[in-house]
Amino acid sequence: MSAYCGRLAMNSVRSLTLTVGQHNNAKRHLFPGDGLEAAVVLVCRRVGMESERLIVRKVIAVPYEDCSVRTEDRLTWPGSAIEDAMDIAEDHGDCVILLHSHPGGFFGFSEIDDLSDNTTMPCLYSAIPGPSAIHGSAIMTPNGAVLARVYPGVGQECVFLRTMVVGHDIKHYGRDIPSRILHGTEGMRDLFGYLTVCVVGASGTGSIIIEQLARNGIGHIILIDFDKAEWKNLNRILNCKVRHVETDAYKTELLAESISEYAPSIRITCINRSIFDPAAIEAASSADTVFSCVDRQLGRSVCERISTAFIAPLVDLGVTIPTRTLPDGTVVVSDMCGRIDFVRPDGPNLSDRGVITPKGLYDEHIFLNAPDEAIEQVRNGYISGVAEEAPSVINVNMVAAARAYTEWTIRQLGGNLDPNESVATIRFSLCARDEDHVAEADYDHQTLLELGQGFASPLLGFPALVSRKIGEAA
Repeated sequence: MSAYCGRLAMNSVRSLTLTVGQHNNAKRHLFPGDGLEAAVVLVCRRVGMESERLIVRKVIAVPYEDCSVRTEDRLTWPGSAIEDAMDIAEDHGDCVILLHSHPGGFFGFSEIDDLSDNTTMPCLYSAIPGPSAIHGSAIMTPNGAVLARVYPGVGQECVFLRTMVVGHDIKHYGRDIPSRILHGTEGMRDLFGYLTVCVVGASGTGSIIIEQLARNGIGHIILIDFDKAEWKNLNRILNCKVRHVETDAYKTELLAESISEYAPSIRITCINRSIFDPAAIEAASSADTVFSCVDRQLGRSVCERISTAFIAPLVDLGVTIPTRTLPDGTVVVSDMCGRIDFVRPDGPNLSDRGVITPKGLYDEHIFLNAPDEAIEQVRNGYISGVAEEAPSVINVNMVAAARAYTEWTIRQLGGNLDPNESVATIRFSLCARDEDHVAEADYDHQTLLELGQGFASPLLGFPALVSRKIGEAA
């Protein structure tokens, strides 16, 4: 278990992430149908606690006619295209990846590619030499697979990256990643062992999500929650024990302790702060996926912005037990419901879907400034209309968390019978024994932030937040 301690080595880049829209734009230009190599430039930004992720901000097509040589296995990069990309990148200290096609399908770098990098990399580092700068090259094959590498500095040996393409599906590419991985196999555990996942909220649904991630071998799990264990948590937070309550243990740390007993190789980072804290946002930017298991709209608002700013898919879930009042005044449970939303970084967000509303945010503000009794009723509001101190809802939480985790897994490994774009929102009713789906196309979309803006100030567009990433926030 490791607590928050800031950034580590600046050359520890491990991955390249782009959206399926960016990937499709690049692929269309790289494979125009003439069987010849073509090129695009990716302008990327470094994010993460250790600046370990590269996220794509812009895809710049290199005009075919500007390449003096274009054959089936050779391409000459025009200096003007690289200079244009450097002009865009150097304004914000961004990174440059030179991506070209291999029409023949060779998933690797040729000797010609190596020689090209020997010429172009010194030029890139000369133009953008900042402390966070790291540049490299990549290739794409006709099936869309991407192999990327970066050079920590001029003359240094390259480091191969894993590439993640985020869309309705989540695709992974790399030198050692099979094209087909079966659910529940060693191949799945190997893939997940390279991933970093952030869970915001370590209570009812969050603790169950965390348990599933750990049991299936996620390499690095980031836990964000500022609350400590209380007596009322004992019946719905997994692995929460009396001794944790008696010692005022943080929820994140009691869960990390449990994981260390059965999966000691998993790296756990505990952030005992609000998700609205810049340090927590910086930690979340390390994640390949974010799970939002919070019960307030402000927390969800931060999470949806993290998804867009740092190009990470978001899985948001929540449960509720609505009630109704009989004519004699008796309150009875009318249903047990749950909702799971899968959010693409450049797709309809939680605000577009009505999960977050201006009224809801305003009401939260009023409640947070109301008397303590009102705050407690909202905090314990699993069961609407009933101020239950310790609601026994672990069964509903488990259904929602299992459904959310399975949806995330299947989008990476395949297996859904319906197209993923037809299932953006899942709503279930345990009493009605029913599950409904809402397609992404049923939602209108309004952009909250610039895609891949990273730590640009103000952080996530909130005027009250300033990035801790000095020199990296544009």
